[in-house]
Amino acid sequence: MLIFDLDGTLIDCKNLHQQGFRSAVKEVCPQAKFEDFEVEGLPTTKKIEYLRSKGYIIPDYVDNLKKIHTNKNLDKYIFFNPDLYEHIQRLYKKYPLCLASNSRSEFVFRCMNILNLWHFAAVFSRDYGPAKPDPWMYNECMRICNVKPEQTVIFEDSPVGIEGAIKTGAKVVEIKDSNHLVEKLYEF
Repeated sequence: MLIFDLDGTLIDCKNLHQQGFRSAVKEVCPQAKFEDFEVEGLPTTKKIEYLRSKGYIIPDYVDNLKKIHTNKNLDKYIFFNPDLYEHIQRLYKKYPLCLASNSRSEFVFRCMNILNLWHFAAVFSRDYGPAKPDPWMYNECMRICNVKPEQTVIFEDSPVGIEGAIKTGAKVVEIKDSNHLVEKLYEF
């Protein structure tokens, strides 16, 4: 079984999410200071909690503002990738494929539509259960496909995702971006 993360793995939208979150925070709390690596891979609600722990007053609606900023710029970051599409078509015939993302379902499905990737046995987002680094999403993929961790490879890019993937006992392949993923998929 192969399990894929979405952001930073199947698509290169790390900057899209970072820009969206920064813009949303700047609107409500311009004095908030943080580096992208401090909140990388965390769901927006956890990013908000992190900034609050640093003493900043960040209202809950920043989550919706970030979503608005992200959706407004989606087409600048996410494109159909014919090489990735061909690999997924090929791998779909050999392995159960699943997707596990800390993004919201609406975003995940919009991206899958742009990528034309609908070959996944299961798709999980943070809307369905605990977010990464909790290993829940990966474990659910394995449960649904009746596959053991030793039969599973998880492709992840963020520290939070890698941490959760390691907790499953599956093989974890650290990915830098979608081009790196395409290179790695030649091995399967």
